[in-house]
Amino acid sequence: MERFKKVDVLVNNAGISGASWDMKMDVRAWDTVMDVNIFGCLLGIQMVIPHMIESGSGSIINMSSQMGLVGSTSTHPAYNASKGAVRALSKGIAVQYAKENIRCNSIHPGPIGTAMVSDIFRTPDLMSDAISKIPLRRIGSPCDIAHGALFLASDESS
Repeated sequence: MERFKKVDVLVNNAGISGASWDMKMDVRAWDTVMDVNIFGCLLGIQMVIPHMIESGSGSIINMSSQMGLVGSTSTHPAYNASKGAVRALSKGIAVQYAKENIRCNSIHPGPIGTAMVSDIFRTPDLMSDAISKIPLRRIGSPCDIAHGALFLASDESS
């Protein structure tokens, strides 16, 4: 705030999948996933909302995941739960702050060409299986998501 004096857009884009792929994941590991994926969004939102209210508008964009809408054998239930919570948080913020001219949206990508996806689909067979379920038969690129976020951040999306 000291440097730019105003916040127009917040993009919450941090996310982790969790260290374990079975139900032996301990509560502290679940907490870590929740801390990054949902509480990170919440803390960012809490930081900017007063400034957006003061300036009369704003756009908040939270990265969720299609795995927050459905389960999967390739992701841990902690990840699914946290990304589902991001979706619900986004809807709640959107409704709560619409009267302040603050928009809140969530983006729910499928597999995107990132290190996290490479870790999840760690063998060629797992990656091929994932790609076979995607209508375009390819994983997305970070630019695909960036263009969507850019639109949501723009006045055209209002």
